[in-house]
Amino acid sequence: MFRNPNWNHSAKQLEQAVETDLVVKAMCLVCGEVSFIEMLEADWRRWRAGENIQDVAPYPTVGERELLISDVCSECFDDVIDE
Repeated sequence: MFRNPNWNHSAKQLEQAVETDLVVKAMCLVCGEVSFIEMLEADWRRWRAGENIQDVAPYPTVGERELLISDVCSECFDDVIDE
């Protein structure tokens, strides 16, 4: 994880008026794809302290939240479910 206060916000985040101050680097353990997920540092800390990520940070996509929780990207997750 690293702080980046000048990060360019995605259209989704601008629409939801979420100003992030943290970028979390996450890698899928199945395919190795690396993703960068924007979050508020306070939300990240609350999630790491044990709160449900969907409650403290509803603004990342479902796939981004799953990657943070399970270290599996949404494409690989779907492949595993389809098997």
